[in-house]
Order: sequence, then C-alpha cells, then structure tokens
Amino acid sequence: MGAQKTPVWLVGGAPRDWALEKSAPDFDLVAPRGESLPLGERLAAELGGRFVLLHEDFGACRIVLADGGWLDLTDLQGASIEEDLRRRDLTINALALPWPAADSLLDPTGGLADLADKIARRPSPGCLLADPVRVLRVYRFAAELDLRIEAPTEDEIHAAVSRLPDMPGERVWEELRRILAVESAAPWIERLAQTRILDALLPPLAASAGCAQPSFHHLDVRDHCLEAAKQSDALIADRLYAPALADPDNRALLRLAALLHDAGKPATAAPNHDGDLRFHGHTAKSAELAAAVADRLRLSNQLRRRLTRLVDAHMRPHQLAELLAQNRLTPRSVHKFFKDLQGDWLLCLSLSRADLRATAGPDAPRDGDRQAQLLAEHFTRIAAERRSAAGDAALLRGEDILALGVAPGPRIGEILEAISQARFENPRLTRPEALALAAKLAAGESLSSGQEEP
Repeated sequence: MGAQKTPVWLVGGAPRDWALEKSAPDFDLVAPRGESLPLGERLAAELGGRFVLLHEDFGACRIVLADGGWLDLTDLQGASIEEDLRRRDLTINALALPWPAADSLLDPTGGLADLADKIARRPSPGCLLADPVRVLRVYRFAAELDLRIEAPTEDEIHAAVSRLPDMPGERVWEELRRILAVESAAPWIERLAQTRILDALLPPLAASAGCAQPSFHHLDVRDHCLEAAKQSDALIADRLYAPALADPDNRALLRLAALLHDAGKPATAAPNHDGDLRFHGHTAKSAELAAAVADRLRLSNQLRRRLTRLVDAHMRPHQLAELLAQNRLTPRSVHKFFKDLQGDWLLCLSLSRADLRATAGPDAPRDGDRQAQLLAEHFTRIAAERRSAAGDAALLRGEDILALGVAPGPRIGEILEAISQARFENPRLTRPEALALAAKLAAGESLSSGQEEP
C-alpha cells in the first residue's frame, strides 16, 4: 500500500479479538471526518477491491476484497479518536490501534481490564440511550464472552428498553439472533425476560402473560414459552438432536420458535364441557403471530417460512409419539412429516421435546419424555435408511408422466410426489411397479388409504 498520510485507526472487534488471542473476522476503520470516503476509494483501487457506499452522511463505506473479505470505514464521531471510543457500546469495544502500523493500543475507558475481569461496562453515560439496539449488544457480548453486566450499565439498559420496538427490525434480529444462538442460552433468556426486553420485541409473548392453562401445565402461557426456550439447552449435547443443534443459526431459530409456539392460545382459549380450557386451532394462530414477528424483525423469506412451519407443526410429534407407542405409526405418516417439515424435521422434534419438558403440571403425562425420545430415535433411524435409498436415481421423471398422457402442469409434480411417497413406504419398489402406480394416478385413481395422517 502507498504512503498513508490520513490518520486511520482500527477499532472495535479486531483489537478486542486480538486481545483475546482470537482471529478477527472483520475489520472496522475510522478516519477523520470527511476522509473516509476518499480514503476508501483509494484503498479499493490499491487493494484491487470494490468500493461500496453504505451511508454518505456518516462517511460509511465498504471495500469488498477479491478473497471475499472486507474492510469497513466510517468517519470519526467526535473531535478525537478518544471521544469516538467513549461513544461506543462497551468498553471492551472501545479499543483502537493506529492502522496499518498497529504499534500502540488506545484504551481510554479501561476495556482491556474489563475484558480480563469479564465485565460488560458502558464507556460513558448515555451511550446506550443514544442507540437502544446497543442494549441487545450488551447482552450479546455478555452471552458470547461470559461477562457480568455492571450495575450502572444495567440501570441504563432498563431506561432504554421501551425504545427498542422503534429500532430497525433487521438490527434487532441480528443481535437477538446472536444471543439465542449461544449454547447455554437459558440464563440470558431469563435476563431478557426479567428486563422485559423479550416482551418489548415479541408482543405475542407479552400478550400471553396470565393466560391460564389446563392442569397438565404448571405455568401460564408466557412463562411456559420461556421455559420451553430454556429447556432447549439440554438438547444440544443430546446425540439425537446434536445434528440439528450444532448449527448456531438452528439454535436461534429453535429458541425463537419456542418463545412463540403457544402465542396463539389467548386468542383461541375456550372452556370445554368439563370447564377445562382448550385451545382449538392454537397452532395455526401461533404460526400467524410468528409470521407477524418475522415481518417485524425483517427475517428472510426462507427463515420466515421455517419459523412458521415449526410453530404450526409443534404438536405433531406428540401425536406421532402416541401412535408409535400404540404401534400404529404408519410409513405414510412418517413420510408426510418428513415432507412437510423438509429439512427441519429434527428441529421440530427438538421443539416438541423442549415443549414437553416445560410441561410439569400434576396431570402431565409421566411417560411423555420417554415417548419423545423413542420417536426421535425412530425418525433418526428411518432418516438414515432413507438417505441411503435417496442416493439411488429417481424411479420416474417428468417425461415418464408426460408419456402417460398427463398434460404439462402441477399434476406431474403431484404424481411424482405420490411415487416418492410410495417408494418411501416400500424401498424395494421397482420402476415397472412405479409406472403402474403412476398410470393409476394419471387415470384419476387414488393411492390414498382414505385416512387422514398426522
């Protein structure tokens, strides 16, 4: 790189991660006001990268490097680098190194000492109120680095909570996602509940407070949802669920689904003939409310679909476990569950197990947890067998169905799916047998047993 005359500092995560002897995944630079954008354009040219303008008012830009990495540059906030650092979210992030020399660390707020003592501390009064999303960042770093939040910082958190719903949803989700993704999330879910942060961010959860439940529950709906989210911690080390929960993003999705899985109960509560409350249709209503939360948090379309699918299906494993215990679980039911949940079948079993473990009323089924374990073992075994079978070429293709006289359109996919289901039920199904079944379907006959499957 050519001679660097503009004073530039490497700030935030990289100095902190280096102090922890970790590799830094990203690099944030600050330069004097008005210098970041021209500097970014020069660096992009020198480094063979691509210049991307992020926010002209803040002098924010990004240099996308050829290897996929990037550098972010912003204008200095304040009259000096020390003032800029005091405006940040936490002392452990208020560190700076001259760049590119990186020969002397600036630490005006005692961030290194707080890092060593495992303390989460604001650099200056008011910095959390200035940007309430920082409240979540405090908890995120505390959860990821096992920090203790000092009292004045906690006090300012309480003062800023009411403004969280006004913050951009995508920023809120990025921080909440990181909290929900840690392996031991239960203590932090409890802290977020105590400070009413979760109520502020998830209105359906807040609205479920005080909604009573039948005697197999020991908690109201809100506290039950919180307990289900916390119960997920114990599943991470379980060999049955580890294949799904080793992924941090899956852990975050599971816990968000747990927090919302019964949110539809207040709207569907009604007494039955013996006066006990029932919640007919609560899974669909809960999925509807989860979709609204997903929209508020600006989740991707794919993540929104996965969330609502999990919430809507969370009762199905209970039904399947009962059928398995009665030796009445059919291959068709198994196939339908795999098909409906797609790649999230194990995540749905995880949600159902956490839901069950959060249900400890006097009339709760005593063998429910054991049945859930047997169901997970059963589905895991079948999934392994079917993965092997799925490695074979498809028995039929679209052109085979066209040859039977079926017009191009969705009916072809429906017939192929029915053949896939038949093969799932009978892995030894041959191509001639599959063609015969397809011919029946093309002629309008049905392969269904006529019974609705869970």
